[in-house]
Amino acid sequence: MSGIVDHSPATSLSAPRSVIASRNFYSADCRLCQAVSRDNLELRSLDSAAVVRPERSGGGHRRYSRRQLTQVVRLREQLDEGHSLASAARIVDLEDELADAHDTISGLRARLDERDR
Repeated sequence: MSGIVDHSPATSLSAPRSVIASRNFYSADCRLCQAVSRDNLELRSLDSAAVVRPERSGGGHRRYSRRQLTQVVRLREQLDEGHSLASAARIVDLEDELADAHDTISGLRARLDERDR
C-alpha cells in the first residue's frame, strides 16, 4: 500500500487505529496532515530545516509517514513551550533515545528472567 494518498474524511486523528495504521504515506493536504499541522508552511519549514524529511511523490509532492506526523506534533509541542527549532528537535531526539534505551533494558531484563528460571 506504500504511496497511497488518502484524502478521505475517515483519515483523521479520531479515525480508528486500523484505518490510520493501514496508510503508509499522506500528502500534505490530507486531513490527517491538516489535523497535526497548522498549515502546509509549517510542514514545508520543517522539511527545509531538515528536521522532518518526507518522501516525495513522482510529481515532487511531500508524502509524510504516520511516524513523521507524530514527530511534527511533538516538535510543535516543544516550539509552543518556547524552545527554538534546534532545541525542540534535540529534545524529541533525546526522548526517542531514552524510550529506545528503556525498551532495550526491558528486553534484557526479560532475557535474564528467562535464563534464571
